[in-house]
Amino acid sequence: MKITTSLIAAAIVIQLSVPLFSHAGELKDIHKLIVKNVDMENGKSIYEHGKRFNGPRIAFNGGPHWMRTENTGCQTCHGPKGIGGVLPDYCTTTSPPITYKYLKGSGYSFVSRRNGNHPAYNKHTLKNALKTGFKSNGFEMDYCMPRWRLIDKDFLDLLGYLHTLDAEH
Repeated sequence: MKITTSLIAAAIVIQLSVPLFSHAGELKDIHKLIVKNVDMENGKSIYEHGKRFNGPRIAFNGGPHWMRTENTGCQTCHGPKGIGGVLPDYCTTTSPPITYKYLKGSGYSFVSRRNGNHPAYNKHTLKNALKTGFKSNGFEMDYCMPRWRLIDKDFLDLLGYLHTLDAEH
């Protein structure tokens, strides 16, 4: 039986609302549901190249000029494992980690968030950040962060892929 996008979205909302100190088994079960029901190839392609798997490049506003001429995605600034620490050309801010644990706040201390502390992200604030460039605390991100025009399916696939980056640390 194929699970619909709305069911996947519901699983992500549940995962994002799990308390910070919940049981590890609960997190693993929800993580498996999310990762199992997204298109990982699409999420990885968006992360690495800023384009859909076997599809067009995802449009964006802002970001450095060189991103428009190169086949780049999140990986270019946030690194292949999503741990950040890169100062992209022509940018003024070092990129933060964007693995799921970092975004949710369960893997890194709050004070380690450089360049503008912000509360943990949930599904809505993360989607808003990617589309509008505003952090979960309402402050605008650096101009080098592109404002991606992600459709819901692409956002869910990307979020699923970000979950896999946590397993690599």
